[in-house]
Amino acid sequence: MNETEEKPTAPAGSETQKKPRKKMRLWKKILLGLLAVHLLFTVIDALWLHGPGVSAVFQYLGETQLTVSDLRYRIDPETNELAITWTESFDTSILPIPVYSIPAWAKIHEKTEHPERRIPLDPVPEEIVRCFVDVTADPDTPPLRTMPPLAGPLGDLGPWFTEENAVLVDPLEFNAWQLNDLPPDMVFRLTLRPEDVPLLSDMFVMTPKLGEYSSSLLMIPQPGEQDGRRVMYLARKGGGGYTPYYEDLCVKWRQVSQEPDGFLTVCWKILWLPIAALPDWIWGAYGLFILFMLSRVDW
Repeated sequence: MNETEEKPTAPAGSETQKKPRKKMRLWKKILLGLLAVHLLFTVIDALWLHGPGVSAVFQYLGETQLTVSDLRYRIDPETNELAITWTESFDTSILPIPVYSIPAWAKIHEKTEHPERRIPLDPVPEEIVRCFVDVTADPDTPPLRTMPPLAGPLGDLGPWFTEENAVLVDPLEFNAWQLNDLPPDMVFRLTLRPEDVPLLSDMFVMTPKLGEYSSSLLMIPQPGEQDGRRVMYLARKGGGGYTPYYEDLCVKWRQVSQEPDGFLTVCWKILWLPIAALPDWIWGAYGLFILFMLSRVDW
């Protein structure tokens, strides 16, 4: 055969014409190895170790917070009932951080409700007591105090009248043990400016001295007067700064929903686990270091 003649080529698709397989570069092998080790560590961390990062995902991500706000009390004269209204807002965290400490953009707002609770006042429930307020208008009286909204389900309770305005008249003697169990039919004298008198038609706060202690009392006015005195209602435990049915509403405040996670929440947690496990490497290394040091101690 002449050397100048071309050698016959193999038909297309034959084994001899296949291109040689390219070897995977070293850095890719290292990266895949590290990824496999990290995923294995994530599974072990989630199932047994429960490091702080993974624990935060399970505890906080998808947490639902129920916030109580706009708490209002009023007396319905037609039904002689105490009406309590408030706003309930449900927000869910999309980050592994406590829902109450994250900004609004990191929450999913689910719904807002406006419930109402009505309590008959005949007879007066054990939770609240009736009192009377003698109102005196005096232009030289110190102005009322403006207070920022309080935390929790209290919020804005209305105007505040200090002990410069409010005085306990009856009983004259008041013991410290009565602060958390106020007696009924107490009588107060409230002196205020004439322009402030209309504020008494809605709930307000007085801070008179009850014995040796000043105490904040939320006063809920009843329309009309009795024997020339304004009729008010307040929490029996009002001497401790309570409002009517305060404990019941505190149960709702920042309450975490106990409902099981939905499908999307579970998927979101699974996606977050490898990220949350990254700081757990440091936590795990620190634990191993402590164990190593303890093993070298001559007990």
